[in-house]
Order: sequence, then structure tokens, then C-alpha cells
Amino acid sequence: MAASHRPSPPSPFALKGLARAVQILALLGAFGLAQYAVQLAWAPELMIQYVLHEVVPELPYRTPDGPTLAVLWLSLSLPLVSGLLLLWHVWRLFGHYAAGRVFDLASVRHLQWLGWGLLALAAARPLSHTLAVLTLSWHNPPGQRQLLVGISSDHYTLLMLGLVLVAMARIMRESVRVAQENAEFV
Repeated sequence: MAASHRPSPPSPFALKGLARAVQILALLGAFGLAQYAVQLAWAPELMIQYVLHEVVPELPYRTPDGPTLAVLWLSLSLPLVSGLLLLWHVWRLFGHYAAGRVFDLASVRHLQWLGWGLLALAAARPLSHTLAVLTLSWHNPPGQRQLLVGISSDHYTLLMLGLVLVAMARIMRESVRVAQENAEFV
């Protein structure tokens, strides 16, 4: 008889090391997003350059005043806030994994919130671009104002990943429930 080869589960040390590495990357990402938000607030020309370079290259606009810049900053901050919330749940989820709590309800909740966060980011990015273009062109004369609504394959990918994580979390939640019932039965 041939021996079957079953993959062995990762050692607790390997899982802990991987979880800590992911937490470090989440922390670096959070600092990067926070730094970018501050940089946009202190250098308004960067916001305008971003919109012109990444969203609409040929957007006519007047030099924005203070309130317009504030609304522009808020609109560009929507994905940053979603990203920070995502990274918080990544941090928490992998903290549970590092502690060996892979199949507990708290881990499942963070996995589900991670999925919801990806869905929020999938909505925040196009909404942010739409509001940014509308804000920059708002003071243009009639006929030169622009409204942009764009969905890209990146938004679709975020949407799909978010839905997959939410579904996985629901399946894991049911598995945890069944395991708890079985443990109580014995």
C-alpha cells in the first residue's frame, strides 16, 4: 500500500512569524496612509495633481478656494479612511492568528469586517473620484463643469474579494458554531 502524503499543518511558530510579519506590514501601511492624508492637507497642489494625473487629465478648473480644498481633501480621504479601517482589522485578525486563535468567533468577526471593508473600499474609490472631479469643476462656468462616474477592474476585484471574505467568514462562523455544539454534546 502506498503511503498517502498529507500536508502537515504549519507549526505554531511559523504561523506566529507570518502573522507578525503581516501585522508589521499593516502598521507600515497605516502610517503611510496617515502620512499621505496629512501631506494632502498641507500641500493642496498635490490633491489637484492627483486628480489631474490619476482621474481626469484634461479637467478645466479654477484655482480652488479654502472651502473647495477642504471638500476636495474630504473626498480624497474616503479611500484613506476605508484603508485605515481595513488595516486595523488585518492587524487584529493576525493578532488572533499569532496567538493561535484561528477558529474563534473574534477571528471570524475580523475576517468578516475585512470583507466588509473591502466592499467599502470598492465603493469609496469611485465615489471619491466622482466627488473630487465635481468639486474641482464646481466653480467653472456652465458647460465646463464635469461629473465623472467610473468603475474599473480594480473596483470589481475589490468587490469580489470582499464578497469572498464575507462568505468565508459566514462559513467559518457556522463551523465554529457546529464545533461548539459538538463539544457541548460530548
